[in-house]
Amino acid sequence: MADLVGYRNWAVTSNGTIVPSAAVEVRIKSTAALAVLHEDAGAVTPLVNPFTAEADGSFEFFTVPDLYDLIVGTGLSQETVPLNLMPENSDLSFTPTLADAASGGNEATAGTASGRYAQNGRLILMKLRFVNIDTTGLTGGNDIFLTGLPFISATSNPRTFGSVKTDNVALAGTLISEIQSEDSFIKIWDNQNAAAGAYLTVAALTSGIADIDLSIVYEVDA
Repeated sequence: MADLVGYRNWAVTSNGTIVPSAAVEVRIKSTAALAVLHEDAGAVTPLVNPFTAEADGSFEFFTVPDLYDLIVGTGLSQETVPLNLMPENSDLSFTPTLADAASGGNEATAGTASGRYAQNGRLILMKLRFVNIDTTGLTGGNDIFLTGLPFISATSNPRTFGSVKTDNVALAGTLISEIQSEDSFIKIWDNQNAAAGAYLTVAALTSGIADIDLSIVYEVDA
């Protein structure tokens, strides 16, 4: 078993109110499966998942490094918080999605859809690659949203930009990647000469042969 990492916190609501004896559930972000938890770093004593926080709302567990969703509460009062237990300077892969909405939209298929990121403290360096994008079923006039990111940008994250390279994509100017504060997606901005810029839309992609490569650096909450 890999070395375990510990996590200790208090069960709180979104407005910061501590919840005594709250139900706590930990799920692996990539699969939504329940994480294997222990009460100690040596993995001697298993911890049932879900579990109940202490009377003062505090809880602690040990598990393998990964990205998790921490779910606190039950029923309508349940709240989900992303939890990053990866070591700093980690270099990991994920599978991004190209869609015509930030969530709940239509998703494109691609011959290749890959992403990699490295983390250093609160900074995320991310690279995405889409090859032979098929936009069948997407709404042509909608903006392009690159979703499936492993991290939501920080509340204090400024409007951050990165580089973009494309093939078989209709351009009016120069493209840049963009992520704003508290976003779980990246968009692509088309800088236009002597005219107002605009976000790249689905219609700009030649379906079946369009490629997009991009990189961006942004902040996440601690």
